[in-house]
Amino acid sequence: MKQDPTSDRKRNTAYEQTLERIHSYMRFGSKLGLERMNSLLERIGNPERQLPIIHVGGTNGKGSVCRYLATMLSAAGYRIGLYTSPYLEEFTERIEFDGQAISQDDLVECAGMVLRQAEAMAAAGEESPTEFELVTAIGFLYFSRQPVDFVLLEVGLGGRGDSTNIVKQPLATVISSISFDHMEVLGHSLTAIAAEKAGIIKSGCPLVARVDDAAAAAVIKQRAADLRAPYYDVNKAVISRLQSDLDGYAFDLELGPVFQEAGAIGPARVHLGMLGRHQAENAACALTTIEILRRQGTVMIEWEQAVRAIRGARQKGRLEVLSRDPLILIDGAHNAAGMQALSQVVRDLFQGKHILCVTGMLKDKEVDHMLRSLYDMKVDLLVTEPDNPRRLPAEEIRQKIEADGQACQMAEHWFDAARSAIRKAPEYDIILFTGSLYLIGPIRQYLTAGRVDRTAR
Repeated sequence: MKQDPTSDRKRNTAYEQTLERIHSYMRFGSKLGLERMNSLLERIGNPERQLPIIHVGGTNGKGSVCRYLATMLSAAGYRIGLYTSPYLEEFTERIEFDGQAISQDDLVECAGMVLRQAEAMAAAGEESPTEFELVTAIGFLYFSRQPVDFVLLEVGLGGRGDSTNIVKQPLATVISSISFDHMEVLGHSLTAIAAEKAGIIKSGCPLVARVDDAAAAAVIKQRAADLRAPYYDVNKAVISRLQSDLDGYAFDLELGPVFQEAGAIGPARVHLGMLGRHQAENAACALTTIEILRRQGTVMIEWEQAVRAIRGARQKGRLEVLSRDPLILIDGAHNAAGMQALSQVVRDLFQGKHILCVTGMLKDKEVDHMLRSLYDMKVDLLVTEPDNPRRLPAEEIRQKIEADGQACQMAEHWFDAARSAIRKAPEYDIILFTGSLYLIGPIRQYLTAGRVDRTAR
């Protein structure tokens, strides 16, 4: 692989060494189960037990729901901890407090304590924690040291056995969607995936869910009923008068039916700065959660204030406009549902436009379904590879596309693909980068480093 052209910035040596130690735990793979996490957290004093947590899971949309919640709660004066994954450009993005990523020095300090205990576990003959479990523990420890009012905790994989599910009694749980992803771990049916996602539901804890598939929704509802968890079905929300342009989406939202209250809570005209019809549904999940917390007296925020604040939410790498001249968009549509949502946006906003789409995928995704969505967009394709060991080789995806009777260009390294696309910008109305987040992150960093205009000349 070529050297990353963005790697010449000055680095913190202790931080780099800490990242190497954390990433060395990648060799233990991605394993579900809470035994290792229980032991690790006990060794560092169970910092998670003092945190007021909103737990957000789902196949797609959970990151956007977290960002909407963070934006609204911050506007009301609350100090928010935000734990998400994966990161796009810098590892520290995964752990955020009060709108700022954890500092490199704080990461080194918290990681040092967690890593010492992970090593002690191994010395005692216990199973080693995974990399994700280490990072989750680092996040809990960091947040416990901050004057945090709420922690928004995004599930990593599934729900039941995910390390974030160590939380005993969150203030609320959210399941933003159920679709196919990580089937080799979660199961090959939507009901099996739903059963895993439903593992985050806790006894008596309010559940906000938006699940389209009836059988999957039934699994979620039954689990909530078994645990006597109040269930708020966001599919009952009324979303109407949807309007869209490059600056975002606007729609009327009526949440009354979600709360089984005719005429209550709206209709409100909601404006979003994030693109995509699916963002209206994600926003409805977030606003429903805020309304539940308002009714509990847990959050003091006026409904109108929440609606105004949500307009300011932005999520890096999610249908993000990086440049308007030339028009460049990036979107981490890393699975079949994400690519389908992107296809809908392209049809909504860019029908008839000449688009060059640069894409790269991981080999464990539903590649054939993702390609069909790309074909529906009627774009010119340039295929490349994400910067990840699980990448699908560019040559293999090129062969798939050509076997489908479609044309494509190929550049094995993402940097070459990005540079080629920018040079071709005068020939197109839009340059779109999409696919794996492990592709989108490096490309975003490259394009936002001030190289777009210079390279395009």
